[in-house]
Amino acid sequence: MTEVTVSLNIAGRNYPLKVNKEDVPKLNEAEKMIKDKLELYEKSFSVKDKQDLLAMCIINFATEFLLKQSEISDYENIALQVKDTEQFLNTYLNKIVL
Repeated sequence: MTEVTVSLNIAGRNYPLKVNKEDVPKLNEAEKMIKDKLELYEKSFSVKDKQDLLAMCIINFATEFLLKQSEISDYENIALQVKDTEQFLNTYLNKIVL
């Protein structure tokens, strides 16, 4: 893993980071997502204070994260139910065949 230094510009401030070279594209994508969301909020809500815009951004991203986390949990529960059903059927079929 090669470590590189990148500078992300968030709300007009530069944040230098040392990251794995492989992570740079995702960081650039995250920077763009934040920039786009800040611009959207600035236009939609007539808010000029960058701190308020950043707070709104964080709330939005955190909410999206929690919703995705909940979906993942739901899928994991479904997968466990499928596995339990499969085990039950295998046991049942083994009793019938034997």
